[in-house]
Amino acid sequence: MQAITRGSFVCEYSGELLSDDAARRRARNSNPANHNYILTMREHFGTKSLTTYVDATYFGNVGRFINHSCQPNLYIQPVRVENAIPRVAMFALSDIPADTELSYDYSGGVNLALDSGERSMTRKACLCGSSHCKLVLPYDDSLFTS
Repeated sequence: MQAITRGSFVCEYSGELLSDDAARRRARNSNPANHNYILTMREHFGTKSLTTYVDATYFGNVGRFINHSCQPNLYIQPVRVENAIPRVAMFALSDIPADTELSYDYSGGVNLALDSGERSMTRKACLCGSSHCKLVLPYDDSLFTS
């Protein structure tokens, strides 16, 4: 309803924090072509990495209703507030005029190539309309492998 200046905090993507096993179980029980509210946040620290899974399927806030775009106006950033577990915060990539739809790249900016075989046939079509559209919504393929 109002303009948002570049770099401003917009909202948090909140939900249940899941373990690796729980995230894999839930992902396997859902179809990537349907709604999936599991956000995977990967952080890299030299040779080490930390993965945090946030599932807003059952518990969440307004962040779970923000759509994907291959050319988004928000970005996600891990933020730690008095805790080692990161919170997923969304910030404005640029100045956003009032009454503009908010969006972020569900892949986190990672170039996810289409995988081969049956799984690529179940990918949900991306309808963002961007000139940089990847034609399908991203999903975390590692959740479907052991």
